[in-house]
Amino acid sequence: MASDRDETEGAGTDGHPNNSMSPQARAQHYRHYAAEIHGLAEARPGGSIRDQLTVLARQYEALAGMVARSRSDRAASGLPTRKRRVPKRHRTAAAALP
Repeated sequence: MASDRDETEGAGTDGHPNNSMSPQARAQHYRHYAAEIHGLAEARPGGSIRDQLTVLARQYEALAGMVARSRSDRAASGLPTRKRRVPKRHRTAAAALP
């Protein structure tokens, strides 16, 4: 597996990747996980654990594809590539009364 430095690079304080990574970088990150998990599966003898690891690796590959496609689909359609946040309306005390 990757070294500790590789695993924490670009990670938040909890060790998980921060959300400021570009979709392209996130897709690459998920593909890296998929490759590592696939390697673990290949090292196992046939059986339930190997099958589960193979399924997990495929799920990470699918996730990488979805992340990469979502950005390219939005860009191709002329839509903004990042969703604009709309502030929530706050209820006032008067609006809360019946």
